[in-house]
Amino acid sequence: MAMTVAREVTKASLPEIGCQFGILDHTSVLHGIDRTFRRTRTDESTALEYTILARLSRDMANRRRARERAWVQEALALGQIIPAQLNLEAAE
Repeated sequence: MAMTVAREVTKASLPEIGCQFGILDHTSVLHGIDRTFRRTRTDESTALEYTILARLSRDMANRRRARERAWVQEALALGQIIPAQLNLEAAE
């Protein structure tokens, strides 16, 4: 279930998600995601658990991104970073 949430909440690829779980083959991640979705269609408690976990994960990710944006805006205002530095990081 965690791999399914990771796929939904992040922009990570299947191999990247697999790496975080110690899985080398992306097809194993795909199988896990498929299995989770099949279980949520047949088991109401699993569907509820998945819904709650995905919602909490999305909320946490959104709060983290908001903190990062606030930090960048503050750093820009204080002159600690310049806009060109942000463009270089985005391009990498």
